[in-house]
Amino acid sequence: MKQSTKVIFLFILAGVWIEFNETPIIPIGFILILLWIRPISFKRYKFLILAMILGFIGTGLSFKIFQETTFQSETGRAHHFSKYLLNVSIGTNNISQFLKRDRIVLYKDNFYKKEQELLDKYLRSFVESYNNKNNSPFLGMSETREIADMYYFGYLKEMKPNMKLSDLVFVYKVKFAENFSWKTIHFRITFVQGELKVLNIELQDEEVEYEIKISKINTHKESI
Repeated sequence: MKQSTKVIFLFILAGVWIEFNETPIIPIGFILILLWIRPISFKRYKFLILAMILGFIGTGLSFKIFQETTFQSETGRAHHFSKYLLNVSIGTNNISQFLKRDRIVLYKDNFYKKEQELLDKYLRSFVESYNNKNNSPFLGMSETREIADMYYFGYLKEMKPNMKLSDLVFVYKVKFAENFSWKTIHFRITFVQGELKVLNIELQDEEVEYEIKISKINTHKESI
C-alpha cells in the first residue's frame, strides 16, 4: 500500500464511531488503530485525533444502533426492536444533536390538516378507552390517571430509520387528572388502504422543549 493511500485509509478509519440513538459513544476506528499500529508518532497521533474529532461532530463513517418500542394500536402490546445502520455523513449533525439535546423541532401549519382531523376522530375513542382502562395502547405505561384534556400541538418532520416515507408524527398536549402540568404525546401514524393506523405512541417528559417553526404551505403535497 502506498504511503499516501495508507494515510487516507488511516484518516477515514480513525473517524469511525459507534453511535447509539444518534449519540456517538465509542470511537471504534481510533481505538482499533491504537491497538494495531506500533509505534505511533506524535505527528501521526495528532492526525488521528483530528479524524476522531471530525467523526464526533458528524463527518465520516459511523455504525448507528437504534432501539425503539412500537405499540400495536389494537392490542396495546409493546414490541421492542433494534436497528443497525452503516452511515456516511458530512456536516455537524452529531454536535448539533448535543446542543439541542431536549429541543425538538415542531411544525405548526395546516399542511397535514386532513390527516390530523382523522387522528382527532380516532383519539376520541382512544381517550374513552384509556379512561375506562380498557384495552388501549397506553396500558403498561407510567401514567395511570385519567386524561383530563388533550389537544393538537403540531407535527414533526424528522424520520427515524425504520419509518416509511408515508409515516407522520403528530404531537398533542395532554393533561392528566389531578395533575396541573401539561405533557406531550407523539403519535406516529400511517395509512393502509386509506385507513389510519397508529404505529407508535410515546409520552414525553415534561422537561422536553420544542422549537416551533411555521413552515410554508406546499401546494403539491403528495397524498399518503
